[in-house]
Amino acid sequence: MDTTALRDAYDRLFEVAAMPDLRDADAGGWNADQILAHLLSVDASTAAVALGVVAGSRPTFDNRI
Repeated sequence: MDTTALRDAYDRLFEVAAMPDLRDADAGGWNADQILAHLLSVDASTAAVALGVVAGSRPTFDNRI
């Protein structure tokens, strides 16, 4: 599986999120820290489910939190 495009997208995301002049989020919106936290929690959950599948269990994924 070629993950080059995904890696490039994450690299760009981290570059932008690290910029010191990011504006505050609009009313009701998420700031860069909240977006990164959400992405990382979803990535961790996805990895846990994938590991469970490889281990032979029947994991579930629920990102409603």
